[in-house]
Amino acid sequence: MQQPTTATKDGQPTAVSPRVIPTRPAVSQATLAEILKRRREVKEAEKSLKAQKHDLSVREQGVIVAIQSGATVNPGILVAEVRPEERRNVAWRRVAEEYLGAEFCQTVIDETEPTIYPRLVIA
Repeated sequence: MQQPTTATKDGQPTAVSPRVIPTRPAVSQATLAEILKRRREVKEAEKSLKAQKHDLSVREQGVIVAIQSGATVNPGILVAEVRPEERRNVAWRRVAEEYLGAEFCQTVIDETEPTIYPRLVIA
């Protein structure tokens, strides 16, 4: 195959360099397959973790109910007790502060009875 030529102003033929087409990097099928595999693994791990959290919550609630009903904890190195945990649901506070001021909001919070949740403490 001959290289294309072109003429200069004085009529002399010159060789034209071949056109260079830049190559783009390619993403391999192995990379895509690895991403899909890891997504599945993460999904399975999240599902397992969710099940474990649920099981843990059920067990903790069972112990809390038992202790509140008068059950004792067997002697040993671990001690368990139920402590009340106070929380106030104040998601409205940030918006209310803009319109009513921080002082008013603090007064409302101070006069609001907290919701008490039992919390299992194991030491």
